[in-house]
Amino acid sequence: MDHFNSFIANASLLEVRFLGDQYTWCNNNAGPKRIWLRLDRLLTNLAGSLAFPNLKLIHKPRILSDHCPLVAINHEPTRFPRNFKFCRQWIQDEDFQTVISQSWDTNTEGPPLVKLHKNLLRCKSTFSSLQKQKKEDLHNHILGTSLQIQHLKVKLQTAFDKDSLSELINAQQLLTSFVTKEEGTLRDKARVKWLSEGDRNTAYFHACIKEKRNQMQLNFSLPDGSHTDNLDILGPMAIEHFSQALTSDISSQLLHPLSFDETSRQNSNLLDFIPTKVTTLQNDFLCHPPDWNEIWSTVKNLNPDSAPGPDGFSGHFYVAAIDYIKEDL
Repeated sequence: MDHFNSFIANASLLEVRFLGDQYTWCNNNAGPKRIWLRLDRLLTNLAGSLAFPNLKLIHKPRILSDHCPLVAINHEPTRFPRNFKFCRQWIQDEDFQTVISQSWDTNTEGPPLVKLHKNLLRCKSTFSSLQKQKKEDLHNHILGTSLQIQHLKVKLQTAFDKDSLSELINAQQLLTSFVTKEEGTLRDKARVKWLSEGDRNTAYFHACIKEKRNQMQLNFSLPDGSHTDNLDILGPMAIEHFSQALTSDISSQLLHPLSFDETSRQNSNLLDFIPTKVTTLQNDFLCHPPDWNEIWSTVKNLNPDSAPGPDGFSGHFYVAAIDYIKEDL
């Protein structure tokens, strides 16, 4: 199995997401000798992943054979607005500090965490609109510079010119900076940690991003064994499921603890017989508000490359913008 996994990694193959039973093979033996394995899978390369970004593999029910039938499907999933994700490359932009200072309103009313939330929303809105335009500009710069390089190479092949050669070298350096910036943004979105900083594989990052989006698509098994991602079908099923779960006797007691009977209230007094292990001094230390050194230490220790929280901001942002947000912390 290790050799097979090494082959997949060395060949830069990606495994297509599957739906259905977890295992694809059974030896059909009775009793404890029965074995289930996932022997069958669908692999694709970068070109296949980009050509068929919505490819999925269906594990059909196993009936006569010891292997379950496999069916590959490719269809457009339901599209949703993309969530905001802060990219560390934005910190290097010349207008990063300007966006933070303009978005951070010191006159925002409310408790510190409410002010922090409102200021982050303003930052998010500004970054989203600004980076959308910059993404389009970067794409145009890469395309234009590539055409310029191609034109200069043809010109130099016809007749050597020092000025054209110097212009070609400058254009190649400029294109390298554009591509590096694009790859940095894609690397953040793909969150591939095992590649070194010098690796140039934009197509691979694109494929990883598409695969992540496919993994986040909602797809459920219906009672008849079929699969669907149709929200018109999934919505009523979700409402029915949680309606039944939240109207049961146990859930109603959890949601309304005051409805417990008197015996339950008396049993809660058993906590009085549990010995205290934390001293008063230790309890005061644990309950006191953290000072600035503790907060700054926590912010610095955030994993900058981990998945961002619900607000979309990663550890890179909080470290870079600490001078603005520290008053709200």
